[in-house]
Amino acid sequence: LMLNYREKHADWLFYTHEALSMEPVAEFKNIYKRFGLCFDEDIRKKIEAFTGTGNMTEAKKGKMHTLKRNSRENIKLWQKKLSGDEIRQIKTLTAPVAEHIYTEEDWR
Repeated sequence: LMLNYREKHADWLFYTHEALSMEPVAEFKNIYKRFGLCFDEDIRKKIEAFTGTGNMTEAKKGKMHTLKRNSRENIKLWQKKLSGDEIRQIKTLTAPVAEHIYTEEDWR
């Protein structure tokens, strides 16, 4: 389980998709710093180009692998696409891990 790895390897980095998506530039800057990598203006621009608010939230039909997305808007897209029953089922099935990572508010 991922939780076991997180417990045993305090020096490893663990991020949720949501954390990276909310503040991609800041979070990737922290990751680069942690590994002693150079985070420069070109990297910042590239991250903004792939995650910025000017990007679409969903891939166009037939283009699932569109990489440039509005990362903040994409976070809650699943709530628009799944039914209440599907969300409850996912919450139940993932609970052994999810309850350590997400709050009740995250499911709304």
